[in-house]
Amino acid sequence: MKPTIDLAVICVYNNYDKLDQYLIQSIELQNVNCEKVFIDNTKNRFSSAASALNYGATKANSKYLLFVHQDIVFNDQKQLLRIFRSLEENPSFVIGSAGVRIGEKGIFSTMIDGSKKTAAGSHIITSLTKCDVLDECLMACRKDVYEKIRFDQITCDYWDLYVVDFCLEAKCKGYSVGVVPLNVWHVSPGNPQKQFYQCMKRLLKKYRGKFSKLQTCCITIPVETNTIGLAKLFLMEKRNRMLKKIK
Repeated sequence: MKPTIDLAVICVYNNYDKLDQYLIQSIELQNVNCEKVFIDNTKNRFSSAASALNYGATKANSKYLLFVHQDIVFNDQKQLLRIFRSLEENPSFVIGSAGVRIGEKGIFSTMIDGSKKTAAGSHIITSLTKCDVLDECLMACRKDVYEKIRFDQITCDYWDLYVVDFCLEAKCKGYSVGVVPLNVWHVSPGNPQKQFYQCMKRLLKKYRGKFSKLQTCCITIPVETNTIGLAKLFLMEKRNRMLKKIK
C-alpha cells in the first residue's frame, strides 16, 4: 500500500477528458497518495484562474499545496514525492518546474513542453535553484505561505499571470522563489491573448517602485520607465495579433 503525503494537488479544468488523460492518470502512477482537489469549470463557473484556485485552496486540508494545469504529466512515479520533500526541506520557498530571474536571459527548468516534447529550459538545473518568477503550469508552497499571499483576483482577473503576481508578492513579503528539477511534461504551452497584455499593464502599475522589470517565461517589460513598458506591450500585442491572422 502506498504511503500518503501531506500534499494537495489543486487543478481547475475545463476539459475532463484532458484532465483524466494527463494529470489524473499520472497522479495514479505516483509512488505516494495525496489529496486531490479538482475544480470543475466546464460551465464557466469561474472567470479567472485566481478565483478558481483560491476556491480550491479553501477545500484543501493538506499542509502543502500544489497548483497545476490540467495538461501536466508527471513522467515518473517519484515526482510528487520530490515536490513534497522539496517543500519540507525549504519551508520558506514557493517552488515550480520552470522560472526566470529578473535581468537574466533564459528559463531555468528540466521540464519538457508541447507536442514535440522539447526542453523548456535553456538553463538545465540539478538542484533547487533560486528564481524570481515561476511559470503558471506548476507552483507549490506551504498552505500557511499561500494564506499570507493568495492569488490576486483583481489584478489577475482572467487566466494569465496569476503565478507571476504570486511570486512577486511572495518576494515582497520575504519569501524565496525557486525551481526544482522535475521530470514533468506540459502538453500544451500557452499562447498570450489580449487579456494577458491587459493584466501585464496592471502588474506594471502594482510593482512600480518594487522591481526594475517584470519578467515572465515569455516576456520582459521595464517597470520604472512605465511609458516604455506600455509601448513595448502595445507592440508585442499588435505583433501577436498579426501572427494569428497569418496563421
